[in-house]
Amino acid sequence: RKDYNNLPITIVACSSWVEAWVRKSSIFKNNRIEKIFLGVDNTIFHSIDKENARKTLGLPLNKKLILFMCFNLDDKRKGGDYLLKALDNIYENINKKKTNIESNEINLVTIGRLNDSSFNNMPFDNIHLGLINDDRILAMVYNAVDVVAVPSIDDPGPMIINEAYMCETPTVAFDIGVASDILGSSQGGYIIKDYDINKFSSALYECLDKSNSVDQGQSSNNLRKQLTIKYQSKKYISLFKEILIK
Repeated sequence: RKDYNNLPITIVACSSWVEAWVRKSSIFKNNRIEKIFLGVDNTIFHSIDKENARKTLGLPLNKKLILFMCFNLDDKRKGGDYLLKALDNIYENINKKKTNIESNEINLVTIGRLNDSSFNNMPFDNIHLGLINDDRILAMVYNAVDVVAVPSIDDPGPMIINEAYMCETPTVAFDIGVASDILGSSQGGYIIKDYDINKFSSALYECLDKSNSVDQGQSSNNLRKQLTIKYQSKKYISLFKEILIK
């Protein structure tokens, strides 16, 4: 603390959630903190026709698709266990005839390392796409699915929310990371507080039942501009110039 106390360090946070943690830091809480979103290449991540995306990827045209992705699907921080419980809830409600969708209409699409993941044992068919390193294919996947599930419980992002939002695909996420900045200020999906699995499953089902593009409006167009690489670059250049002048 003594060594860092008088250093003119500016902290850049990629979300309000990260900014709040920095402000709690005993070392950096008195430093200047700027929030700059992680930029997305909007020439790649943008809305395209869902049916064409599915045909190109070989995904079923007549199914309700939920996307879950991370590097390791069994990483506890990414919340796969929460998602599995939410899927069980949806399945139970279907069996109780409380829904308009049949269980055989729903597929889970996963991206990442499957390892010994429990996604081999769940109520819905799993379409596993493995690891995807091509952003253009990834953007197509976002456009092909009906909803993106982000049950992360410890994550400064994740970047998935930024990318899905640019593709205008609904997202359901717990109230951590960048979710409050993006989903909390738009109609881009649902934020679930207190890690409530029942509400998470209800939000997923709501997105499946709608099965249409998100009406994000003018305010969301402004947010989408803030999520581009070009905007991120401008913010950093402006910040660097200001610091250098001082």
